[in-house]
Amino acid sequence: MFYLNINLYKSLSLTLALTVLTVLSNPVAATHYYVSPTGSDSNNGTSTSTPWMTIGQVNRFVFSPGDHVYFQGGQSFTGCVIFSNATNVPASSASTPFVVGSYGTGNATLLSNCPGTTNALVTIDGVSGFILAKLILSANGTATQFGVVVQNSATGTTASNIVVQNSDVSGFSGSEIEILGYALTGGYGNLDRIQILDNTLHGVNGPTSADANGITGYGYGQNITNVLYQGNTVYDLGGAASNVGGGIIANGVNGGVLRHNIAHDIGANSTSCGGPGGIWTYTSNHITIEYNEVYNVQPASSSQAVGSGGGGCDWVAYDLDGGVSNSVVQFNYSHNNAGAAWLAYTADVGAALWGNNTFRFNISEQDDYLNTSGGIFAFNKPSTNPLKFYNNTMYTTTHFASSTASTACFFQGYTSGAFPNGSVVANNICYNASTNQYGDARYFDTRDLISNLTINNNVYYGRPLSTSPSWAWNAVGYSTLAAWQAACSCDSNASTSNPNLVNPGSGGTLSWTPSLGNGPQPGPAGYQLQTGSPALSAGARIGGPPYTDYYQSALTSPNIGAY
Repeated sequence: MFYLNINLYKSLSLTLALTVLTVLSNPVAATHYYVSPTGSDSNNGTSTSTPWMTIGQVNRFVFSPGDHVYFQGGQSFTGCVIFSNATNVPASSASTPFVVGSYGTGNATLLSNCPGTTNALVTIDGVSGFILAKLILSANGTATQFGVVVQNSATGTTASNIVVQNSDVSGFSGSEIEILGYALTGGYGNLDRIQILDNTLHGVNGPTSADANGITGYGYGQNITNVLYQGNTVYDLGGAASNVGGGIIANGVNGGVLRHNIAHDIGANSTSCGGPGGIWTYTSNHITIEYNEVYNVQPASSSQAVGSGGGGCDWVAYDLDGGVSNSVVQFNYSHNNAGAAWLAYTADVGAALWGNNTFRFNISEQDDYLNTSGGIFAFNKPSTNPLKFYNNTMYTTTHFASSTASTACFFQGYTSGAFPNGSVVANNICYNASTNQYGDARYFDTRDLISNLTINNNVYYGRPLSTSPSWAWNAVGYSTLAAWQAACSCDSNASTSNPNLVNPGSGGTLSWTPSLGNGPQPGPAGYQLQTGSPALSAGARIGGPPYTDYYQSALTSPNIGAY
């Protein structure tokens, strides 16, 4: 099912990307309007020699289907613009989209002059067939909350085929791009086929910028459908002290792919528990998070973390959060995040039940370095539907100066009882040489009385020799693998042998271009298995061949780890 959806979105992404390029270079028959600082609002606006002058004229004019509005490249325009089906864009469609962009040399800049908690520099309301591309959107030092809002205030209708692409959006306190299934102005019309592609979304004052989110929003239930958030670079989103935001979030979405994005330097200002995260989803269904890189999701100071008395937690890379179902996190890379690489917050939210979710073929390097999540993979017990975590590789050598137990590869807590049938943790490499000042370290740590979780074929390696517990089961620590296996009646095929990774710890920040979709693979190459590794062809079969590993190699026999 997941691969069927992935192929659908690959096709959809290519089609819409080509549509954007086509309408910007070879437009369909429609009227083109131009805006220039040297123009006049009394002009007809239909040529570069008779352009309009202001955003105000764009807001006042009533456009026909398929019309285009172009702002002069290299120039700046102050105001806030609204494109609404109820006012100035009464009709358009996917075949004749309304287009807003730049003309001439470079990209035009739109500067906000509308501060306020519910204002946006650009609002797209209820318009089907809309492309916003090649613009620079700035909060202009105001307190404007949103850069771009996509919404549909016409309850009972559907607005579809909306694209925001190749733009730079910065300085907005709430989010750079907000996707709303419940409009700011009231009304909860549906949104379908929303594409956020190849944008740069960021704060303007470094990692502690007040910007809280890159792409986010919320649905009315799950009335946002078939989204693609791809090729975006998101960074310097410090947020506020009470921060549950992050880089890219699908919220209230039914059907979505978050792919080939980079998110870094997120959550620097947070001092509260319950966020932030790099790329995650909440109360959503059928979400695929793949081929992303997330790093430096972290506080500005370690004193902000719970363990240091600061009250902050999470700072995770990837998260399938409350009310998420039928979703997968795969082929992603994360490194140097203060919290977990992967969080499975298995809470049900109203009628949105958590479960049937999978984390597979991902790589983590030096994550949870502040031990804010308790583990590189942090998870609770789902109530109804299973959790699957398999063929992931985790590497950490972070040492802690306090007596708090060091980060475990696996941390389960806060919910006792039997896991739903089909829940599995298997085929993972836990390379963990992290210890605290007393030499205490953990590989697998469960804090509650749990059962019915299949644990199999995992590798636990790297911890210095010590008599301190390395495994825990139901809050009891064990210093040997055999003692832990006996206690949990699990992982009978586990190994403590060196998995012979090519060069663990060498990943760092990769060099790739999200808009080209050329990464994060083939990096980081250091987590491939060398010839003769005991992890080769030693994994349990989950789901059946063919297997595609993190590096996109097809395998007929499963290994242990992401390679």
